[in-house]
Amino acid sequence: MVNLVMTVVEEEDRLRTICLSRCIIAKDSTAEEQAKSIIGQFHELARLLKEWWEMTMQMFPERLDLLDKIPSSGGICVSHMNGVHVSMDTCNVAQAVQVALGEHILDIWKSLGLPKDEFEMFSACCYQHMHNILANGVKIPMDAELTQLLKPYLDLFPRHLRIQCSLTNLVRMVDKEIMLVTSVTATLR
Repeated sequence: MVNLVMTVVEEEDRLRTICLSRCIIAKDSTAEEQAKSIIGQFHELARLLKEWWEMTMQMFPERLDLLDKIPSSGGICVSHMNGVHVSMDTCNVAQAVQVALGEHILDIWKSLGLPKDEFEMFSACCYQHMHNILANGVKIPMDAELTQLLKPYLDLFPRHLRIQCSLTNLVRMVDKEIMLVTSVTATLR
């Protein structure tokens, strides 16, 4: 299952998140099929917009002003993803999806007769996943060191109380506070 969420920059550099689909189910779990299903979602959205336009035309032939309010189905094309930033999970399949998606979009770009050297797509790993990898890399040895240091005292507590020396909650609290400040600062700029 794949979620397709896009963030676009609007006037005054504000970010707007658009959820194109919350649940894209690919034919199988391979990266190739997941990338194809994302591309397919764009085609499906374009088809739905066209159908909406046609249905509005049938139902309200005298109200041409309504047609102007419906986005053009031609505007829903992955070729518009030139210059975008794609962010995925850090797992191997997600990274492979990112590569396959870029290749499919480039193929569509070239099939439209657009020059290959003008196509640009930026990719990165999801910040939160990268954060978890780095935080766990620090937390795990620190937990072990702290447990070893406090072992004589921990042995005084009954086992059913499950006292642990884990910095996870402390790290999460600090991270949430930093992210809140960062988010508010970015919003106020």
